[in-house]
Parts: sequence; C-alpha cells; structure tokens
Amino acid sequence: PLGAADYLKLASHFHTILLRDVPELGPFRLASLKRFTLLIDILYDNHVRLLVAAHRPCSSLVCGENHKSLNLLDNHRQLIDDLGLSMKQCLVLNLDSPIDYRHELMSINDESEFNVYYVYDQTPDADSRLDKWFIKLAADDGHLGPPVRTSLDVYGRSVVFSHTGNGVAMCSFGELCDQPLGAADYLKLASHFHTILLRDVPELGPFRLASLKRFTLLIDILYDNHVRLLVAAHRPCSSLVCGENHKSLNLLDNHRQLIDDLGLSMNGQKTPDVTLFTGAEDMFAFARTLSRLKEMCTLAYWHRSGPKRSTD
Repeated sequence: PLGAADYLKLASHFHTILLRDVPELGPFRLASLKRFTLLIDILYDNHVRLLVAAHRPCSSLVCGENHKSLNLLDNHRQLIDDLGLSMKQCLVLNLDSPIDYRHELMSINDESEFNVYYVYDQTPDADSRLDKWFIKLAADDGHLGPPVRTSLDVYGRSVVFSHTGNGVAMCSFGELCDQPLGAADYLKLASHFHTILLRDVPELGPFRLASLKRFTLLIDILYDNHVRLLVAAHRPCSSLVCGENHKSLNLLDNHRQLIDDLGLSMNGQKTPDVTLFTGAEDMFAFARTLSRLKEMCTLAYWHRSGPKRSTD
C-alpha cells in the first residue's frame, strides 16, 4: 500500500532504481497497475535512472487485448493508455539472449564421468544408486546406521522428513512438490540440509501446474543456497517439462466460471488469452530454473556446494 508520497521520497533519495520481477500487467491486476503507473511517472519526472527485469517486453508489458471486453470504468482505460505513453518515453535495452551461458560454460568442461541425474528409462536401478549415494554421503557427514526421521519447525508447523542423515536428506518429488509447501519450507530445508537426493521426478508441465510452480521454487532456493542435488527422474533434464500440448488442456470448471465472469474471449479454443489459465508464465519462468538445474548436476557446482558451501 504505497502511494505518491512514498514514491516521491524514493525518487528524492535514490538516483538509480533497479526493479526486478515485473509481471504482466492489466485490468486483472488493477491495484498494481495503478501503483506502477504512478511510480514510472514520478521516477521519470525526477530523472531517476531505471533498470528493469520483467516477464514481458516493454511493448507488451500491459495486456490490453482483453481489457476492452471488460466492463471497465473510463478512468481505468485511461490508466492503461497513460502507462503505455510513459513506457514509450523510456530507453529499452533488451538483456535477454538466446544463449544459455551456463550451458556454454558446461560444454567447455569434460564431465562425462560425473553423473548425479539419473533417468529411469536409461538407468533402471536409479533408486538403488540414490540409496548408495545416501549411505556414502551420510557416512561422510558423520551419520552411521539407518536413516532417521527429522522434523523441522516452520512458523509453528512441523515439516517431517523421514529419510535423513545429518546434513543429507532423501525425498520423493511427491513429498516436496505435491504437498502444500512454500518458500519458507524450502528455505528451512536448504538451511538444514546441504545435500538433497530427489527421487521419482515426473514429467512436468501446465497439466501439473501447482507441482511445476513448487518445483521451480524449490530448485531456485536450493541453487541460491548452494545445496547439492542428486535426481532420479522419468525424463531427461532437457525434456523434463513438456509444454507442447498445454493449449489443448481441459480447464477446471472453476476456471471456466471465472473466465465467463470476466467476459474473456476463448478465441474458439479451449484455452483463454490470459496466461493465468494457460501456465505460459510458469513455463517461461522455468526456463531459467532448467538452466540452473543443469548446472547443479555438474562437477563444478558439486565442488562449491554441499558441506563446505559458502553461505555469503
């Protein structure tokens, strides 16, 4: 709940603002759209430098295709037009690149002998290999004997992991990504365990959107906290997420009702225009996560993570 006074104070104190994680905006996110319009106008008037990392190009940051079909007040329509004019006065420098520099760096180093990502079709004994990894890594960390049960307190809730040994934990995908867990749980997990063995990772996509969101969040948090990760999955890393058929998905009835209530166009298809229902936004976000996941499976990442990781 910030307003003009807050943004004016911000603009008077800082000469440069770096703004990250700017989502697609529109009438479906009206309060944020109003504040963003006000913020841009104030920063522009006060000659503040602005660097932005957004989920959409500048020209299509505001989704206006469907707002004319909504019963919006005239001032709401004007708001969208005003923001468009403000953004046109900005110098846009596109920092996106088709090159995955993590992949380029990995291709330089020969790590053919190192493998911590197992595919069930190619490695039928993947679970057994993870079991052996667990015994070795837990022993190296001072745990001898069978796995133990560890309970972590997260804001008064107990999150239980049944297969742990000191700083090493083995979990199934279902335990971490099919349960109602969030950032606080994953941060607690990453701070308590330096190595995670994750088994039974399925193919992901918009048809399993909640799990995809959690998996994306999990990988990002483990990566940022330098946690080692060993994986047994049903698909190779490069094809772990399938997005080809998401446009033909049958939407849930409550989504259909919401689409009807908003008066959105289906364009003769089963998928509406708004990315809220298609999962396209999550597929876009996972591209970076996939790059991180590939790096986490390299020897270089292995050496700088785990028990001797830096927490800076």
